[in-house]
Amino acid sequence: MKSILKPFIFSLLFFSLIKSPIYASDDLSTTLFRMGELHFERLDTESFPSNTISAVFQDKAGFIWFGTQEGLVKFDGYDYTLFRKDQNNQNSLTANYVDTIWQAPDNNIWLGTYSNGVSILDVEKKKFINLSASDDSLYKLLGNEVYKISGHDSGLVAVATKGGLTIIDINNGNTLDITEVKGCDSNYSSNFVRYVVWQSESILWAGNEDGLCRLKIDFSEKRFSGTSIPEFNGYYVRSLLLDEEYLWVGTANKIARLKLNNNSIHFVINETSTASLTTKPVMDILKIHNNEIWVSTFGNGIHIIDRSTLRLLETLNNDPSNYSTISLDKIGEMIQDVSGIIWVGTWGAGVNKLNRGNQNIRTLKYSAVKGKGLSFENILALTVRKNGELWLGSGSGKLEVASPHSGKVKSDSFFNARNQAEIYGMSEDRDGDLWISTIDGVYLYNPELARLERVLGNEEELSVIYEGVFIVNDNTVLIKSSRGLFKYEKDSKVLSNVPHTEKLGIIVMEKGEQGGYWLGTETGLYQLSEDYRTLLAINERTGTASNLGEAPVNSLLIDNSGILWVENDDGIYQLTERNSGKYYFDSVNKKLGLDNTNLGSNLLQDRRGRVWTSKFIIDTEHWTYNKLKKAAGWDIGDHWNGSRFQSGSGLTLRGGSKGVILSFPEQYEGNSYEPELVFTRISADGEELSAESNRLMIDSDVKTLDIEFSALDYFQPLQNQYAYKLEGYDEGWRVGTNRKVTYPRLHGGEYRFVVKGSNSDGMWSKKRLELAIIKEQKFFEKTSTKIVLVSLLILLVYFVNSLFNWVKVKKLKEEQQRLNNLVDERTKEIEKLGLIGKKLTAHLEVEEVVKQLYNNISSIMDCYVFLVGIINEEKETLDYIASYEDGQELPYRSLDLRKTDRPGPWCVTKNQLFYAENGEEQAQILGKRPEPFAGSQCESIIYLPLEINKLVVGCLSIQSQRQGAYDENSIQILLTIGAYAAVALNNARTLNSLLETQQRLAESEKMASIGHLVTGVAHEMNTPIGVALTSSSIIGDQTKTLHQMMENKKLTPSHLNQFIMSAIESNKLIESSLNRCSELTRKFKEISVSQLYSESKVIEFREFLYRVFEGYEKQLGLKNIKKYIECPICSFEADINIITNIFNNLISNSITHGFANIDQAQLEEQWIKVQVEYSQKALQITFSDNGVGMTTETKEQVFTPFYTTKKGAAEHTGLGMSIVYNLVVFALKGTLSVESEANKGCIYSISLPLDRFEDKEE
Repeated sequence: MKSILKPFIFSLLFFSLIKSPIYASDDLSTTLFRMGELHFERLDTESFPSNTISAVFQDKAGFIWFGTQEGLVKFDGYDYTLFRKDQNNQNSLTANYVDTIWQAPDNNIWLGTYSNGVSILDVEKKKFINLSASDDSLYKLLGNEVYKISGHDSGLVAVATKGGLTIIDINNGNTLDITEVKGCDSNYSSNFVRYVVWQSESILWAGNEDGLCRLKIDFSEKRFSGTSIPEFNGYYVRSLLLDEEYLWVGTANKIARLKLNNNSIHFVINETSTASLTTKPVMDILKIHNNEIWVSTFGNGIHIIDRSTLRLLETLNNDPSNYSTISLDKIGEMIQDVSGIIWVGTWGAGVNKLNRGNQNIRTLKYSAVKGKGLSFENILALTVRKNGELWLGSGSGKLEVASPHSGKVKSDSFFNARNQAEIYGMSEDRDGDLWISTIDGVYLYNPELARLERVLGNEEELSVIYEGVFIVNDNTVLIKSSRGLFKYEKDSKVLSNVPHTEKLGIIVMEKGEQGGYWLGTETGLYQLSEDYRTLLAINERTGTASNLGEAPVNSLLIDNSGILWVENDDGIYQLTERNSGKYYFDSVNKKLGLDNTNLGSNLLQDRRGRVWTSKFIIDTEHWTYNKLKKAAGWDIGDHWNGSRFQSGSGLTLRGGSKGVILSFPEQYEGNSYEPELVFTRISADGEELSAESNRLMIDSDVKTLDIEFSALDYFQPLQNQYAYKLEGYDEGWRVGTNRKVTYPRLHGGEYRFVVKGSNSDGMWSKKRLELAIIKEQKFFEKTSTKIVLVSLLILLVYFVNSLFNWVKVKKLKEEQQRLNNLVDERTKEIEKLGLIGKKLTAHLEVEEVVKQLYNNISSIMDCYVFLVGIINEEKETLDYIASYEDGQELPYRSLDLRKTDRPGPWCVTKNQLFYAENGEEQAQILGKRPEPFAGSQCESIIYLPLEINKLVVGCLSIQSQRQGAYDENSIQILLTIGAYAAVALNNARTLNSLLETQQRLAESEKMASIGHLVTGVAHEMNTPIGVALTSSSIIGDQTKTLHQMMENKKLTPSHLNQFIMSAIESNKLIESSLNRCSELTRKFKEISVSQLYSESKVIEFREFLYRVFEGYEKQLGLKNIKKYIECPICSFEADINIITNIFNNLISNSITHGFANIDQAQLEEQWIKVQVEYSQKALQITFSDNGVGMTTETKEQVFTPFYTTKKGAAEHTGLGMSIVYNLVVFALKGTLSVESEANKGCIYSISLPLDRFEDKEE
């Protein structure tokens, strides 16, 4: 049959029942669990002198010590430190073969060697004190072949040797040799003692090759006696363990337990077929916890014994095909360190380590040993039957059974002979039948009856893949295939399709708490009704879910609280609420702070409520997590989705590409151990130092200080983290996995080194490690030295200063004189430049500015050629308004601004100084050397842009026939003059422009005034002349009519009388109109100021004002207008007619227009006021009234000829104020202004210059 293994795109293959009935008992589950192997790690012992480990020990600081046949090894989790015998050093190890290790209360390490007595290691000084059987030994021993050292807290130490037992009191140095013990005569025939252990200060148990003896010792009296334990007579007692109630005894081939209160003895017997009791020597005994005793043997591995029942639970042996088993069956000493890790020494294969937590996780993997492990690895399906057997289905299509009854794993030959297709699912129903899904069919199998029935599929349907069976009840199962979901009734054998599931791609399935089924598919989550008729997609797109997409669902879980967990390609989600047909999900990843982390699949929940995935343990109470690690035994390769099982006893199984994980997850604890922190090495310039009482003194000449430390958590030490700092040197904490730090070139002084550490899971220890570091100050670092050195330095400076002072003073004076001369020169240059600038800017004619510019520049520097160019924006040219060569003026020239190969256009277009010292530099800048306007070529050329307000207006150029004619100072001078030149030229051009504009404006105003005057004259004269002409024409017409009547003799007196009356009336009109024209003509003459001049006379101004107002007394009285004159007594010479005319027009205008149509009742008083002031320069006259005022329009037109507000009145010509304006401004060279608003009166301000009058103040 063709084998089809689908690519694991989703890493998913089948689904099966997650929660199963409690079929297997707890005992069977435990036995099944023990069929799995514990996960041991093998320590890297390449640097060990020998792989034969004779002793294992942990000291109080937390270091692990290994005794070997070739030396002593100290381990800090990272590095090994080796101690060996040095023939040239009497303070070295006494012999390399270390057989036993013990630590005294003073922290010194006692080492028993196999051939040369005892070495005592001073941990601080790292020196050995050696004890032997020789007379000169500090403590003389009974033999040099030491088997065991055991100490008591009181300070008594028992040293067991081949020659006897020596008791040493380390408090006072007294010793007691124990030989020929009374009561233990048969046990001490040769005085050889193999093992000793203290029960109390006065009771010591001793075992040897003849049996077991209980010694009672009175050390102060040097007395001892013994009691033999007859049950052990003749047995070689090799190992002893004392716990709270029992003494455990290991012999060459037996294990026994002696109860301390009554000396009752029971031997361990083998009552199980899953393990065999040792016939090999017992090397060590270790109590793991209250329930287990571990016994190491020399050749039969490790026995695990139930402490209460003395039942042999299992034996741990080496499996050559499984690297995670113990490395050798010849086991030596074992210890369990303070963190719970078990260390196992072997006789030839190094050290094995069982991490804490690993005891609750085991694996069942491939084994070449028949019946011990699997014959295949890739476990796609598994289930535990109600008889306790674990059935396993593989990718090769084979079934295997792990039986807790026999302790063996065997193949199911009946099924295997009939199937070769991959097994994707397996479940047991209530009848004990197995439902087995393969890639090409579904089978119903009863192993006991050897009955195999194909329920679905045949060999022709190779395109159909059957991936799992879900048992609904005793009669109904649901079968998942690549063609959808099928329902099968077992009793009637009826098979039917479940509607709407044909194209879903179902991956997992779970029974809902409220009925129905949850389906995890390749397109997300679905809900199938209990009657299989309704299928609902649960996702955001359909509006049936919040925060859940359509990613493939790989795993489902209904937890103990009935909450649905969904694991898909986006993460893990919890169904937290259902409202109005909509499901609301929360992200577990976000709750854990692991948004972008794959949390794994195959969700299961333990009895403590924690959810386990294939990668993490999730604590749902605190929302924390632990990562499952290989070091903890979580090691079966890829976890296959759906390949899992959880029994009612709590046993959980998971299948993967390398076997099966068995665990009781509720017993698993994370890594909560807070490790001890230690300094492992401190060195200065490579020489190791010893820190006593966490205080380190280092010499002043030390260049480099190296500090090495370790957090003694051996679980995964490379993942331990550290935070450290040297106070007084480091600004803050340094954090990471680095545990070695170097401080170079520390200054003398006091420092404090502080370090914190964590375990491999990141839990920080509350303990800190501190080291006070005092570095001796060097001679020059000491304060007294610094004071002396500073004093000497001051004296030295003083003497040196005094010695060379006169030289410095002389040089300073010379330099000062040079600088003064330079300052004088520069000052003269600046003053000269300022003078030049003043002269330039004083001229407002372009020609004069250019001439002054040329004369001044040529007077201070070489100016063979001189040019001034101005930009013509309209023509886009550079017009040279001044050109000189060798003192001769050149004709006017103009250059196109686009010709940037010429220096002038180049300078102004780039707004950049052009300077070349020779023709070659000119060519480099412009591309070629330019031809001169006339004459010979120049070598040194400067073109300077003339700039006003960042706008270039032209350029200035000087040129010389010499190369390098201009230095930096010349350029700076030229830049300064250029700035003045730009201002002067701009002022001159601006003035010319203003004068032209003024002339044009004057002409324009003149023409406008004449036009306005002519228009006014024409308008004013036209009316009376028209009236006169009309009247004359009427008289003419009537005369003709009268003449005709006379000729026709029709003239009557009435006709004549009528003609006379008409003629008289017309004559009056003609006379009135001609008088009007005459008056207008007189007024026109007054507008012409030249017609009003007469001979000047002295005017007494105050009297003059009163006389003028006397002529208007009648008019002022009629309108109840008062006058006010405020004028000092003064006189001046002026044209009396002009002054009179001004005031006549002002008074008449005020009476006529200012108080016309005014409601006198609204005013408390009507007045006209004249105020006169004078200063040294001008006579100030203010003429005002409180009349009706003027509108803005009237105020703007008040001085315009013929403008009047009394239109149609013959006596109002509109010329009065125009006459006043002309007389003040043009005749008297003064100024006139008016201020007025409607209903607020008028104020006329007249200023007359005093230089036109002779002031005669009285």
